[in-house]
Amino acid sequence: MYSPETYRHRLIDEKIESYLSATGAILIDGMRWCGKTTTGQSHCLADGIGGSWISLADSTNNFSNRRLAQASPDYVVKGDLPRLIDEWQEVPQIYDVVRNACDAADRNGLFILTGSSKADVGSDEIFHSGTGRIATITMSSMTLYETGDSSGMISIRDLFDHPLPSTPTGKVEIDNLVRLCVRGGWPKNIDCSIETAQITPAEYIKTIIRDDVNSLKQFKHKRSPEKIEAVLSAIASCESTASGVTDFVKIIKETSNQNMGRPAVSDLIAAFQELYILYNQPAFTLPEGASGSKLLKSPKIRFSDPSLAIAAIKYKPMMLLNNMDMFAQFWDCLCTHDLKIYSESINATLYHLLEEHGNAADSLIQLEDGRIGCFKHVVAEADTDRAAQQLLRVRTILENAKKDCSLLCVICGMADAAYTRKDGVMVVPLTALKP
Repeated sequence: MYSPETYRHRLIDEKIESYLSATGAILIDGMRWCGKTTTGQSHCLADGIGGSWISLADSTNNFSNRRLAQASPDYVVKGDLPRLIDEWQEVPQIYDVVRNACDAADRNGLFILTGSSKADVGSDEIFHSGTGRIATITMSSMTLYETGDSSGMISIRDLFDHPLPSTPTGKVEIDNLVRLCVRGGWPKNIDCSIETAQITPAEYIKTIIRDDVNSLKQFKHKRSPEKIEAVLSAIASCESTASGVTDFVKIIKETSNQNMGRPAVSDLIAAFQELYILYNQPAFTLPEGASGSKLLKSPKIRFSDPSLAIAAIKYKPMMLLNNMDMFAQFWDCLCTHDLKIYSESINATLYHLLEEHGNAADSLIQLEDGRIGCFKHVVAEADTDRAAQQLLRVRTILENAKKDCSLLCVICGMADAAYTRKDGVMVVPLTALKP
């Protein structure tokens, strides 16, 4: 529930305000428990005055709100404006009712819809797309800057434009990096102990396996919980890599009793993406022959929050400390998660780049003006030399293709300062970064 005293500012707030001023309604979608409802409520209330909301997922009186919406969708949109309709996809006809109400009122900022799975706009239950009346914004879990675990001393946007002086940022212990990955970006987890924080992502994964996948209306082939769990675990074991469906099928065969082919695994990946727990990090590509190097074109299949990947593979904090290679994969997940949200907040686009000989940028940010920043994600400062050498080779590939690569940066977990190396590569702790 929204409270002006306790609400933590989200980077997406500015975009929501902008969209509300330009369209009749906005749809905030994204993963469950990431704060969509609370953020939506904050934009319904101006200084605590006005606005209204209703949740179609409220179980009070045997889901009375949902049954009311099914019986009389027009009634649900009535109330003080702007009005929030939470989990609207439980009654998809609400979409058309909101669109019609926007047409009738002919003004902006009337409704906020929130939902944690994608309804099929254009299906038998939703007849019009809502283009021009309903704008969609996707929300994720919180970044370290939003939770207060990043000081925000270093701005990504500024790194493109200004030299980086040596700046002390404070010592970071490996235990804290593990805590941040295990805890994830869930608003309810911010002040929890690491033991308590593990519960939220673990329960999320259980719900996905037990209920959510097979409840999707678009997902026509039901799968057993055992098969769903096997696929999630296989994908989690490959987090941060460029592994694909063929790799997952092989891992499932080797690590479980489940026999699954490519179509079944692909269907489940699509279901996980419908539920926002997975997303594709697109590959940055160049015209054939432009650089003299071949870049791989496949996206990386990523977990939307590192805590979900850790929960899916059932790793505990001490297990991560005893397997630094695996922890590095989840640390990469956290870095990519934050850089993706930071990029979106400055209207930039996040990619990855992988060249056939293994040279890679874990994250590649392209600004609206075309300039490119390449990033490697490492845990320890001892790994920055190798990461910097990779970035220098990646810059050569891009420059051969006449691309403006104006920023090379190693995101280092345990660095106690931000600085620029002699070769021009910057080193910045994730715990000092902001958009």
